[in-house]
Amino acid sequence: MAERKWTHDEATQLIELAEAGLTVEEIGERLDRTPGAVRVKANRIGIESFYERDIGKFPAKRRSEKLDCMMCHLPMVSTWAGNRICDCCKKTELYRCA
Repeated sequence: MAERKWTHDEATQLIELAEAGLTVEEIGERLDRTPGAVRVKANRIGIESFYERDIGKFPAKRRSEKLDCMMCHLPMVSTWAGNRICDCCKKTELYRCA
């Protein structure tokens, strides 16, 4: 089965639901994704490292910061000061040619 791409809206919802303390399974149900897909995306946007596997919830307090992408201005999670462009924008021709 082919993997369905994550949209900016879904990634934003993932961030918000994780901040609200929902479990991976609950987030997956709301976004129509498998728990594994939620874990992978969370890891890619910097949430997974703060995931508490033993209780299955994302803690309310994270060390990463929610910022707007400098290209598309949509919310993203930045785990370090130099990360200001979202993954989707990094794949565009405009970003690669700059």
